[in-house]
Amino acid sequence: MKLSRRRQAAVAAATIALVTGVSACSSGSGSSSGTTSIGKDYTVTVVSGPLSDPFFSAIKSGTEAAGKDLGITVKYTAPKDLSNPVADITRLQTAALAGKPDAIVVSEFFPEQDPGIKKFTDAKIPTVFMNAGPNWQKLGGLNYVGEDPTVVGTGVGQRFVDAGKKNVLCVAGVPGNPVLEARCNALDKVLKANGGKSTRITLAANQGGNPTAVGNAISGALRKDTSIDAVFTLGSALAESAARSVDSVGSKAVIGTTDLSTNVLKLIKSGDIEFAADQQPYLTGYYSVLIAAQYLQAGLHPVGPIDTAPNWITKDNVDQVIESNKGAKGIRGAA
Repeated sequence: MKLSRRRQAAVAAATIALVTGVSACSSGSGSSSGTTSIGKDYTVTVVSGPLSDPFFSAIKSGTEAAGKDLGITVKYTAPKDLSNPVADITRLQTAALAGKPDAIVVSEFFPEQDPGIKKFTDAKIPTVFMNAGPNWQKLGGLNYVGEDPTVVGTGVGQRFVDAGKKNVLCVAGVPGNPVLEARCNALDKVLKANGGKSTRITLAANQGGNPTAVGNAISGALRKDTSIDAVFTLGSALAESAARSVDSVGSKAVIGTTDLSTNVLKLIKSGDIEFAADQQPYLTGYYSVLIAAQYLQAGLHPVGPIDTAPNWITKDNVDQVIESNKGAKGIRGAA
């Protein structure tokens, strides 16, 4: 029933997007006359992840495309990296509240963000949770758009089980993030139910973006336990490091990952990465702004969370993804 409601919500949002897109074309959105497809130039402030990661660049592109189509103002704000994420994102949330936007789109990466997010909803600012939002309902959010990390981790675990894998290394690049932990936990549950197991590496905040540190950690784990036959990385940069590590130590472990980059797509094509669970970040960003704008305009919004993942990318369909990314570079989170 849960998945059914999510699918219904996704269909509803897609229908809204289609209708809005038609109205935007017919209304001259963004023209010098000042008319807009939504009827008013609302301001939506987004607080999300750093643009150094192509995943968040695609999210930003999606939010901005929605703003352009709807004729509203979108302000994307993010820390420059994740070396000091809680403090940086908390500061951005405070600034977002002070700016008094009409609506806010926020990614709830850490529980320490919650008091600041509660200030949005206490101030009656419509708030859409995007990409990460484990407490979106508790905090009074309007909707959540993104992945269900348990669904993703379960799907990944089942793929490894179907491939006969028994010992999976789960690699996260940001400590203290409940979404990342949920993925690894769900993976572990599936493996244990099928006679397997998993181990986990979580890099320190100042190491997750360092390819050398990531590579050394993965290589060390593979050397320590030669029975590891699969690696699941929680991010495209980690996947690239994993591919190098597997090759350097002579491991036969297969690799699965979340998220895409140009190199990840190439590695899927070459067979060095088995699959990616694409979260469709552009879609995530677009739908989040769309929902906020429709609510501001008419009080309309889907009644349940919208899943955007996992959209599985494998060797069977990677050429299509690579080709689509040429025409709209970065739209798939690959850069």
